[in-house]
Amino acid sequence: MEASPPHLISPAESFESLPTFILDAILLFLLLVLYSGTIFTLLIRKHHQPLKNKGGNLIVISSIGNFLFGITLMANKMLANAYQVGSFFEAAPGDDQVLPTPNQAAVEFSCALSHIQYGVFMPVFFFPYYMRAYRLYVVQKSHLEHFEMKKKRGVLAFKKAKSLHCARESNMITWLVVILAPMIILALLGVLIQGFRPFYPSFEVKSCFLQKGQYVQNSELEKTFRLHLYLTVEVYLLFNFFLDGLLMAFIYLLRKVQQEFSMTMELMTITVTQLAIGFLVFFIIIIDPETSLNKTNNVQYIIIARGVLFLIVSAILPIRATYNPNSIIPFPINEECIKTLEMALLMPTSANYFYEYLETLCGSERNRDALVYFGLYADIRQYLREIEEGGEEQMVRAHAQQLIDDYIGDKRQWEVEIPGDVYSEMRAIVNPVTGQIEPEMVCDENTFSGLYYFVLDVLEGYYREFQRSRKYDQLKDEVQKQEILYEYLRRYSMISN
Repeated sequence: MEASPPHLISPAESFESLPTFILDAILLFLLLVLYSGTIFTLLIRKHHQPLKNKGGNLIVISSIGNFLFGITLMANKMLANAYQVGSFFEAAPGDDQVLPTPNQAAVEFSCALSHIQYGVFMPVFFFPYYMRAYRLYVVQKSHLEHFEMKKKRGVLAFKKAKSLHCARESNMITWLVVILAPMIILALLGVLIQGFRPFYPSFEVKSCFLQKGQYVQNSELEKTFRLHLYLTVEVYLLFNFFLDGLLMAFIYLLRKVQQEFSMTMELMTITVTQLAIGFLVFFIIIIDPETSLNKTNNVQYIIIARGVLFLIVSAILPIRATYNPNSIIPFPINEECIKTLEMALLMPTSANYFYEYLETLCGSERNRDALVYFGLYADIRQYLREIEEGGEEQMVRAHAQQLIDDYIGDKRQWEVEIPGDVYSEMRAIVNPVTGQIEPEMVCDENTFSGLYYFVLDVLEGYYREFQRSRKYDQLKDEVQKQEILYEYLRRYSMISN
């Protein structure tokens, strides 16, 4: 009796992942909306602070790479599901059942997507982080060197300073293109030349190694697939460890960059996430390659979540910060700013140095009072700022009441000597029984004007003493450093002129 031919199972018969496919389609649509909306907003807001000083164009490029990597990852997952290629393609058990090779166009497209997403889109996604960190490091390092040079050469220091053309964002983008060029060529070789694929790492190994004709699973082919997958994992892990080490180095080198320009928290978030997700994903792949997470490519959800987190940290939060008018001081502190008390108190750097000086004088009762006067000044300034920013009347009134309770009322928290006329002026707006501001009183910028000028007059005496101290000399050095930093930031387009 003649043996019956093997039964061929079509891809349609083994398509058992329709719910996953629908879920992926919904997720793909949501990703398209999120990424395209973010990139569009980035293009509009990239010249606003803090995006500009962080490298707005490089952030745009990184976000586009993140977008393309995430979208192609999802598209390849859906393709593998629909056409039973890649990890979804398995020979049926038994000698009488053979899966035909899936649609060859789908196989080739899946392989091409894998090469391009890891060989091109991932570097476009990640390399701008290193460019931005290096750019910030070069500017920070150069401005400190320039400060030392200025002490020796005075105003001629800028003429003697080294040019930092590499720190210009346009030049960083040029270098990025140069670095990416060989990676693009290698990816294209993997896509176009079948014989090159065994030498090019790929996670879609079952797509990239399939030939035309029927595919019968055997131990030799499985061994080839497994070895190439492990090679890919090893290369990817080594490359990621190198890049994560570089991120850690930049975190250390940039630790002293002032807050307005720092990207330390961003780099820390990226590094920790990279390490955690890298270990998790490859632990799953290596420990149990036959798990359903691998066979259905659902492990990709973890990588997609990583991309969304990076988009939030590197793009969405900085975009939100561009709508904060006080995100960056529009002009640098200079020596003129620290000659007068009122101007010095408006600048965070000089105000901090003055406060630290007052803290060192806390040995006597008079100097302890100085800190209370400084606190009173800060509270009044906060009240005035709230009015300037158009705060709600109820909030402004509550702030004024807090000032009265802390410094003027019978149960005041802080004891300060206030001239009789100023004290009487303040008590006049308060109900003597309840201690509350009278309902008919309007709280505006004039409510505490007498008290404000009195406090300034008191602090003026301390400030004159401060100007004769060593702490003031340290402040002048810091001012010079910030002036030089501002000039470097302006020259290399990290802030507007």
